[in-house]
Amino acid sequence: MVTALTGQRTNSKNGPGPGRHFVPGDPKECREHASRCAELAHTAKSPDLKMTLINLSKNWLKLAIELERTNALLEIADSSPRPAGPYTQKADMKR
Repeated sequence: MVTALTGQRTNSKNGPGPGRHFVPGDPKECREHASRCAELAHTAKSPDLKMTLINLSKNWLKLAIELERTNALLEIADSSPRPAGPYTQKADMKR
């Protein structure tokens, strides 16, 4: 899970943990910003302002999609088994 304010990936049981990644932003908030920009574009008086707001709305949606993709990839990476490295093997040998 990524918290809205910090973008820090957290484990619901004990907060940020080893192997967790930092991803700034929350896709839900990005979609809310996109919606607000679209609403403002609908009521904009000038064509330039309307186009600017439409472009902002599109960019917020693109960001939301990219954050969702990144989060999905990080979830896969976090759940994938890690190959044993030299440090892991040494620790196992000492046991």
